[in-house]
Amino acid sequence: MRKTNTMRRWLLMLVLLALWFPGASAETKTFTMNNSTFGLSSTGQSNDDQTATNAPITIVISQGKGDNGANYQSGHIRFQAKNTMTISVSGDYKLTSVTISTNSSNPLDNASASVGSYDTNTQVWTAPSTATTEVTITNTKTSQARLTSVVVSYESTTGGNEPTPEAPGAVSFSGVSEEGATVDTAPTLEFTSTNATKFKYVIGEDNTN
Repeated sequence: MRKTNTMRRWLLMLVLLALWFPGASAETKTFTMNNSTFGLSSTGQSNDDQTATNAPITIVISQGKGDNGANYQSGHIRFQAKNTMTISVSGDYKLTSVTISTNSSNPLDNASASVGSYDTNTQVWTAPSTATTEVTITNTKTSQARLTSVVVSYESTTGGNEPTPEAPGAVSFSGVSEEGATVDTAPTLEFTSTNATKFKYVIGEDNTN
């Protein structure tokens, strides 16, 4: 029984640690691809670099080696042949994926990426295993792709994506006996944080001596 009680205490400690130190989770920023997103008051072609920022993500569209720069319309951007789009993240973050949506008749089904891999079927770029803060995607088609939205996923490189947990509002134990004593009921742990999130963990009784 002494070994059983010791094991229970370790399990309860692990539960509390898991609650207190949550892992990093991916966040996303969505860019609607049109002239206003890039700060252009009117529609039309631009051979200059155009930038859109939704912190911590920045997108820069450039003419690249194309004959013409992108054409910025109210409902889409005409991403011309050999135009480039550079997506970057600032601060203690790394890129995880970029999902590009287009008009069905003008997809970005032929493109290259400076790092990672671009799936021409799903139009999704996936970051490599090493932390990446910037990628440039080039339209390698001989025609334009009409971009409607770009969704950028990123996550913390320091494990700090999650908000700092608050001190627990209440922690209660029941059915936990002193070491060497007899336990008649299964022990339970209830954890209630100050933001009203409640966690209950039940450990089954081990009747072996």
